[in-house]
Amino acid sequence: MNSVLQSYSLEVVKEGDNVEVVTKRYNELTKAIKDNTAQRLLAQGIEKINTKQTKDEDKALDKLKEKMSSLKDSIVKTGGLTGQYISWVSPEWVKSLGDEQYEMIQALVKENIAKLDGLTGEAYEQQLAEITKRILNAMAEATQTSEKRGFT
Repeated sequence: MNSVLQSYSLEVVKEGDNVEVVTKRYNELTKAIKDNTAQRLLAQGIEKINTKQTKDEDKALDKLKEKMSSLKDSIVKTGGLTGQYISWVSPEWVKSLGDEQYEMIQALVKENIAKLDGLTGEAYEQQLAEITKRILNAMAEATQTSEKRGFT
């Protein structure tokens, strides 16, 4: 019992200790074991939540990248059977988005999402529009996209 008491930094039982002292040490040990177990379980729970949150954030970022890469601009070109045709291409500003810009977008979303908590109706829509505008303006600045892209 003394080696277990020592492992929890508790006072050990001495040879001359009576039953009350031994019982007290036993109760202290039981409490220390329960506290340690609770702390370990709490830490595991927090780690599990953080891991899930990180995975969810990674999925959301991948989905954003996928959506962004699907953006297309139409360009009228000459040639073909009719003399003109429309070609759909990814805009240069989309192609220029790198990991740093996507991480910036993710950080802006995380920073602003709490502002939507508790809002409903028109207040929610107004706040969402403001956040969206802020993020689009930051994207435009990060990619040197001009106002003609509609990010104003």
